[in-house]
Amino acid sequence: MKNELDFDKVLKALERALVDNPHLRYLPAEVLGRKLILGGYLQDAPSIRLVEEALGTLKAEEQVFGPDMPTEEA
Repeated sequence: MKNELDFDKVLKALERALVDNPHLRYLPAEVLGRKLILGGYLQDAPSIRLVEEALGTLKAEEQVFGPDMPTEEA
């Protein structure tokens, strides 16, 4: 891993990936991180910790706002 990705970049990539394929949310963080690269959402490998934190944030937002709510950028 050349440069450690920041949380916001991983979160935005994960949001885009889940819009394209909602089933990704059920994958382990390590696999999900690889899918973000293979799908072209990220260029560098994110740490498992960042993927877990980003997924946790999205799940928490869903509990508050419900699933499939538009994000700030949508």
